[in-house]
Amino acid sequence: CALLLVILLPCTAAGILLRQEIVSILFQRGLFDLRSVSLTAGPLGMLCLGLVGYGSASLITRAFHACKDTTTPAQVGLFSIGVNAILDIALLPSLGTTGIALSTSAVGWTNFLLLLLLFQRKHFRLRLSSLARPVACTIVATAALSFAIVTIRHLSSGWPLPASVATCIMTGLGVYVAVLGGCRPADFLHHSRTEGDRQGQ
Repeated sequence: CALLLVILLPCTAAGILLRQEIVSILFQRGLFDLRSVSLTAGPLGMLCLGLVGYGSASLITRAFHACKDTTTPAQVGLFSIGVNAILDIALLPSLGTTGIALSTSAVGWTNFLLLLLLFQRKHFRLRLSSLARPVACTIVATAALSFAIVTIRHLSSGWPLPASVATCIMTGLGVYVAVLGGCRPADFLHHSRTEGDRQGQ
């Protein structure tokens, strides 16, 4: 779980901060103008908010399956579909397609939290306290990555867009790895293997 967070949290931050630039590089040509970029970048940023939620939900679903429980994830999935429909209807009038993307991310987190709660009630309690240090280190490293991206984006504002985005990503990644390295990243892998071994028993 800690290793999953190490991968997805910086992707979330970079995706949100560089959403406009990413869409521009990939799609801005022909009839896909600046207005189209703006309409697409908003939903992309909102979808990035759900990366950690969906990734964590997928991991807990596998834990349910390891315990020979396939019913609970299916029931939570059906409930999540209902929540998604309600949120879509509620958010679409005010936020448009951005609201639908926000609804999708919110459902990902809802799915994850429900699965986590039900797993601890039905099977065994996970040692969530052991995740405190890895989570804190990842958040600090992601904050440093975000600061680096914002700074480099400002300094490279006159550059060609692909060069600016590439520099932002490479610099941010370097800062992220450097900060995370101070937290002894080997502990993350050891923690993930230990938790996986416990779930397999």
